[in-house]
Amino acid sequence: MKKILNIALVSAIFFVSCGKDDKSKEIIVPDFGLLVLNEGFWGHVNTSSITLYDFETKTASEGCAFFSKNQRRLGDTPNDILVYGGKIYISVGGESVIEVADLDLKSIRQIPLKNGENNREPHGLAAHNGKIYIACFDGYLARLDTSTYAVDFVKVGRNPGSIAISKNHAYVTNSGGLDFPNYDNTVSVVDLATFTEVKKIEVGPNPFAIGVDETGHIVVNLAGDHATVLPSLHRINTTNNTYEKKFENIAPADFAMKGNVVYFHVFSWITFSGEYAQFNTVTGVRTSLSADLSGDIFVPYGINVNQENGDIYASCSVSGEVFIIDKDGIQAKFTAGAMPKRIVVLKK
Repeated sequence: MKKILNIALVSAIFFVSCGKDDKSKEIIVPDFGLLVLNEGFWGHVNTSSITLYDFETKTASEGCAFFSKNQRRLGDTPNDILVYGGKIYISVGGESVIEVADLDLKSIRQIPLKNGENNREPHGLAAHNGKIYIACFDGYLARLDTSTYAVDFVKVGRNPGSIAISKNHAYVTNSGGLDFPNYDNTVSVVDLATFTEVKKIEVGPNPFAIGVDETGHIVVNLAGDHATVLPSLHRINTTNNTYEKKFENIAPADFAMKGNVVYFHVFSWITFSGEYAQFNTVTGVRTSLSADLSGDIFVPYGINVNQENGDIYASCSVSGEVFIIDKDGIQAKFTAGAMPKRIVVLKK
């Protein structure tokens, strides 16, 4: 009970309220840094934000950076962020829009994603060959042309959440999360040349995160039922688009990949303990990354890996902290905001 109270108290600290005084504060977007997308608390539009971290000064800006640049809030429950082609793309699920901004976080436009009067609820993002691909929770994969901002759609599975691109195909995890406990159990394969779904591959219930190894094969985790069924990690062979194998004794809640290494986090609500770790899909070696991250209110939440230097960026949902980890351990940490889920590198 004490731990639950601690979570509530710490979380309350990060209720972001950007107001008129923030527009006079100069926000400097670094030439080389991190963008942290803070989801905020579901249903509370005032709590989502973006935090900037400057690698040169080793300092983090406040969470009101987007507001200060645009004089409006980001919106309810942003789900993903990516930097591509000199622009920043943010899927804002609660508002059902794609926010497009320049590299200084100044909004270029908002692209609504609707099906008639119904919200499509954009989630995961991926980029390829001048297009942004968007997993929409209403059961469609959207394709956004970065030059014209035109959008088209293809039907996939139930409540798709994440996307990986390999061999000119998009692989989309169909979670079926809104139909709990009747989850979907497939990954949709979409041919990007024709923008049609060519196959659904059965992988198991509630597929969630997805990535590509150095051979171009797909790695996907099943989130489980968040109660009795543990998460698990699996691989799809992209040569023939068939399910290949399950990796034993690996239970990632979320993950990122570089080469053949999966960087992931786990958390147990029974023991109230969390861990960041890495797993090599070729050698089968598992190594802990976070022996010094544990604590009474440590709940792992987001993870990403720098594809150039291998640095790992990990976040805690309760404290709102982000950790920068290299081969020698934690090199820096900073407070980002409420529910810091997505962390991406920004280079101007």
